[in-house]
Amino acid sequence: MKGPVGMALSQSLFTLQVGFIGFVVGLVFWRFPPKKINSVYGYRTPRSQKDIASWRFAQRFSAKLMVWTGLANMGICRVCDSVLCRMDLPGAVRTIYEALLVGISAIALCVSVVLPTEIALARRQKL
Repeated sequence: MKGPVGMALSQSLFTLQVGFIGFVVGLVFWRFPPKKINSVYGYRTPRSQKDIASWRFAQRFSAKLMVWTGLANMGICRVCDSVLCRMDLPGAVRTIYEALLVGISAIALCVSVVLPTEIALARRQKL
């Protein structure tokens, strides 16, 4: 599409990328979790690699979190993008705001998966 509508649509899709990728990766990890501790695939932190029970727990827990936080991320980015669309901003300024939105949403997605998973692993390993 060309023109302002096509440009706005492509920019809207740009802001949804992080949440969508998080959602898809979460679904893949949820459906096909790694069976054995490895250094290639899955949720890999020292705490999750401590033993096989911790590994399996971390894979399930983080995958579910990633699916839900990916969906939430897409919703929040959509709302923020709607607000940006209603503001009368020059193209370059809008692009900067969208890039910031994507960067912040990527950091938020990582933090919202890693922190709760590590806390749950720490609590589980204390038992």
